[in-house]
Amino acid sequence: MVEVKIKMSMSLEVCTDGKEWDRLLESAIQGSIFHKWDFLQIMGKHSLKRIAGRELKARLYPLVAYKGDEPVGLYPFYVYDFFSVKFVSSPPEHVESLYLGPVLLDTDQTKPGKKEKNLIDLQKEADHFIHKNIKPVATVLNIHPGISDSRPFKWTGHAVEPRHGYLLDMASGTDAVWKGLHTGLRRKISKALGDGISVEEGAARDLASIHQSLAQRRAEQGMAMTSSLDYLQDVCKTFGGNVDIRIASKDGKYLGGIVNLLYKDTAHSWVGSAKTSNETGANELINWESMKYACEKKYLYYAIMGADSPNLYPFKAQYNGRLITNLSCRKYQPGFLKVVETAYKAFKRD
Repeated sequence: MVEVKIKMSMSLEVCTDGKEWDRLLESAIQGSIFHKWDFLQIMGKHSLKRIAGRELKARLYPLVAYKGDEPVGLYPFYVYDFFSVKFVSSPPEHVESLYLGPVLLDTDQTKPGKKEKNLIDLQKEADHFIHKNIKPVATVLNIHPGISDSRPFKWTGHAVEPRHGYLLDMASGTDAVWKGLHTGLRRKISKALGDGISVEEGAARDLASIHQSLAQRRAEQGMAMTSSLDYLQDVCKTFGGNVDIRIASKDGKYLGGIVNLLYKDTAHSWVGSAKTSNETGANELINWESMKYACEKKYLYYAIMGADSPNLYPFKAQYNGRLITNLSCRKYQPGFLKVVETAYKAFKRD
């Protein structure tokens, strides 16, 4: 008997069942806490895109990809509509999120070659869905570091650039992690402790101080604070078990803080650690105490993203983590700027 192999095409469906989405996410190869159903809802609730003084709310499209009856991928994205001029973004704009984009689901039959083909097909079908049903003038994707193959995005017309961060191995324990830190960093941390700076576990009430200090620091750098305090509070209220807050102080005075997100085997440095005082070593100590906590709770990795700025790179590199990249993908339709200009003029006449 001759074996006949049937090639199954990929189909996409918009998911409306949050429990089913999270169940599928559990088997995702590159799943993150940002892909959780409730996190997607929170980001959509607080995301705003501002054009010509108008605030555009985000609409979530949580797509599930199937080959036959088998789910093989998830592809969440958000749409903004400015007088029928539409923009697609994943993750959404003006909320703190390290990345989002597509993820592949792992199955017993998912061999490396099949995973590669699934990613190519997923991106192709999602791009077709977006440009058939949404017709955006611009699409922006910031992909999970677990996806390193840029070809599917380039082949669908996206310009791709790498973004960088660091991944520290926590599995070897606190002593080994400490020895792996840069010598100068260890001296700075020891000096901070000797100067009376302490780091303690924080709580939701500390989010206001973290948000304020981060907003102040960004203002000093000529940058806007992208996320609201309400957004941080919503995340911490909903995902309390996945949140670790660390606060640095001296003689009762707040010096800085950080919010880490804990998911599966990785602790992620998320929001905070902004330079707010002349207390040398406070931020270094905050990150070190975060790493110690991750070790104690048996997390295998500690991730520090956002190392693309020449100003931030030295601070983040001194922890001697492994350099990792994630893909930033952009696609603009021909005449993109002209379309936005026309819509802007129409808005100004109203």
